[in-house]
Amino acid sequence: MKIITIVLLIMFSSFSNASLIKFSFEATDFVDCCNNQINPPQETVVGHFVWEAENELSSIVSLLEINLTIDGYKYSLSDVNYLSSIGDPLRVIGGIEDNGAGCGINCVLLDSKNDFNLSWDALDPQDISFVYTGGQNDNGVWTTNTVNFNITTVPEPSILLLLFSSVLLLRRRG
Repeated sequence: MKIITIVLLIMFSSFSNASLIKFSFEATDFVDCCNNQINPPQETVVGHFVWEAENELSSIVSLLEINLTIDGYKYSLSDVNYLSSIGDPLRVIGGIEDNGAGCGINCVLLDSKNDFNLSWDALDPQDISFVYTGGQNDNGVWTTNTVNFNITTVPEPSILLLLFSSVLLLRRRG
């Protein structure tokens, strides 16, 4: 019975092709794309997202974590959507207040709403933009292409660690 359990654990752990990808960023140098000459309420926006995908260049399977506060509003997963189609290098993560990831290009967000749009080309990550608007500020949508970022694969436990833990657990029970 113990050997069957170990074999099953190895089989199921080898079926997982998905990795956890972490996208950390810092966006600066915002301009008001609505030409209202309003200063941005937040000069620097810093955050990160974690999603499941086959690898760093693959389409997003599911968004798992967000750490982002803009203009005093802390976003949660229920506030956010993503656009990531198989075969299309465009990646978009955005708030759902104004159609979220489908809101497309700069200056289409509605002002006076808590919303954002981060878009990049997976094949050319230097082609990146960040747009946001804050619910506390009227008549402002701020955009930038100055986005420093880091995309990494989150380390997962190795199969040997899983196997070792399973053997210890089985020895304890047996």
